[in-house]
Amino acid sequence: MILAGAAGLAAVTLLLGFCTSLTEIIFVRALAGFLAANVAVYPAVLAEITDSSNSPTAYSLYALTWPFGSTIGPLIGGSFSNLGTKYPEYWGYEFIISHPYFMPNLVCSGLVVIGFCLSYMYLQESLPRDKRRGYCNDDNANTQPPRLGVIELLSIPMIRSLTLSGFALAFISTSYDVVTEIGYTLALSGAIVAALQLFFMPTLLRTFRASTLYHTSMCCWPLTFFFIPFLNSIVRVGYDADSEIAGTITNVILWTTMTFILISSRVASLAFTTNIILIRNHSPSPSYLGASSGLVQVAMCVARCFSPAFISSVFALSVGNDSLGGYPIWVVVMPLVCSVGCYISQKMMAMEKETEAYNA
Repeated sequence: MILAGAAGLAAVTLLLGFCTSLTEIIFVRALAGFLAANVAVYPAVLAEITDSSNSPTAYSLYALTWPFGSTIGPLIGGSFSNLGTKYPEYWGYEFIISHPYFMPNLVCSGLVVIGFCLSYMYLQESLPRDKRRGYCNDDNANTQPPRLGVIELLSIPMIRSLTLSGFALAFISTSYDVVTEIGYTLALSGAIVAALQLFFMPTLLRTFRASTLYHTSMCCWPLTFFFIPFLNSIVRVGYDADSEIAGTITNVILWTTMTFILISSRVASLAFTTNIILIRNHSPSPSYLGASSGLVQVAMCVARCFSPAFISSVFALSVGNDSLGGYPIWVVVMPLVCSVGCYISQKMMAMEKETEAYNA
């Protein structure tokens, strides 16, 4: 699954560089999304090749790939696009000029090919041979777990809560990205989350329950959205209309507040790591790690589909009508969504404590 997804992604990424219309881009991106279904396989493989002694470090490193990619990706896109017009003496070929985004897609496709080769050479099959499809063994023919569909998985309280909470988490996180992450804040955000994943997350996972960390991360979202409106107020107070710039003290206060907000949002984003661990811990059986993870991923993908359009529309309506000072997105909508996420994560924490008490 991983190799097939990587091979398809490399081909589709390269194909994107040949697109010359919006229709072609939408079609190719949809095809890339279809091939990205193997993202549900990664947590399952990670759970099968780790144990309690190394899983905190392994999951932290796995979670680090997303912020690293989101940081280096824009650099590749900005550096290698429009080479024909930027450097006509070196890249002034007709094809490069007519396909300005071919080169960044070629570079990204090459990176995927490198990942494919490394996986082919070093990644061993983690699923036991007697559990693979098409393999029959009389010794375990009668010990296979019953087949569970979506309805059966959703009937499990913890899996149902993880699915709903995953939807809320992806909705909130995507909404935050849509309206805040630009320029220097994007780079600072990536640096903060990298430091948190590398230096703090492994220790936290060894010290606290995964559900406790998950709930704590979810509770950071309301705090994040509460402070964002104050950024505009800080600039307005210290803005000099004559020079059209903010004062030094204002800039210091602004970036201090912004750093606090970014730290809060990145701590909140650690919920993605603990979400994966909770899926592993509460999957009905190791055979259903992929199915459970896939179910939660579907909920997250659905949230990411309509969250940008919804939150951008509410924001535009807020600013256009100057409703509630122009900030109902923060004052009303997002705190309500965050509260739902916090409520579900609190229930998950209580369920995990009950499970531990029952097993004890």
